[in-house]
Amino acid sequence: MFCETLLPGNLPSALDCLLREGLIARTAMLVRAIDSERDQAALGRILVTYGLPHTLEIPGWVMPSAAISLALERTLFNGFDEIWLFEGPATLLGAIPQDWVFGNDTGDTLHPEDIPTGLRDMIAKHPKLLMLRDGCGLHYMTSTEDYASCLRRTG
Repeated sequence: MFCETLLPGNLPSALDCLLREGLIARTAMLVRAIDSERDQAALGRILVTYGLPHTLEIPGWVMPSAAISLALERTLFNGFDEIWLFEGPATLLGAIPQDWVFGNDTGDTLHPEDIPTGLRDMIAKHPKLLMLRDGCGLHYMTSTEDYASCLRRTG
C-alpha cells in the first residue's frame, strides 16, 4: 500500500499527471467532498452547477472517466476536496460510511495507522482504487505503484 502526503501538492496537478500518462483512462470518479462539503444533496447541486455528468450510485456521486478532464477545465477542484478513482462498477465499492475519511486538512503527514481499517481493507481489495484528498498538501492512498509514482513526481 502506498500512503503519502505531498507538500506542496494539489489535486488538479495530480489528475493532470495521471491523465497525461494514460493511467486513469478507464476510471470513474467518486466525489466524496468538494470544498469541504460532504452532504450528498449539496454535492449533487455543485456538480450540476459545474455542468458535469454524474449519477447517484450506491457509494455516492459518480462521474464517468470522460468527465475528469472536464472537471479540471471547469476548475471544480479548488482545495479541500476528496475523490476516489476506480475501475469497474461503483457497486463493487459498496456503501461507504461518511465518517471513513483519510488524511487531514493541516498538511500533517499521512500515516497508514491513522487511516480507518475499512479504508485500508478497500485499498487491498481493489487494486485499481486511488483515494485523493486535497487540502494543505495532497494525501493519497493506493495499492498501484504506477499511480504512486506519477503522484510523487507532482509533489
